[in-house]
Amino acid sequence: MGDSWAGRATASAFAEQAVAYGLATAAELAEVAAAWQRWAGADDGWLGMLHGELLVRVG
Repeated sequence: MGDSWAGRATASAFAEQAVAYGLATAAELAEVAAAWQRWAGADDGWLGMLHGELLVRVG
């Protein structure tokens, strides 16, 4: 999982747009990728992604 997110941080449309819009530099994104890889290598690293659905009725 960490390698996947590291790749997204540096080699994806997200990364290209972040640099193009001035939201991050390539060096900053490389730091983000390195952090994902450190997390992936940590014995106690974990990630939770919650997904849900909300149903609303207007009566």
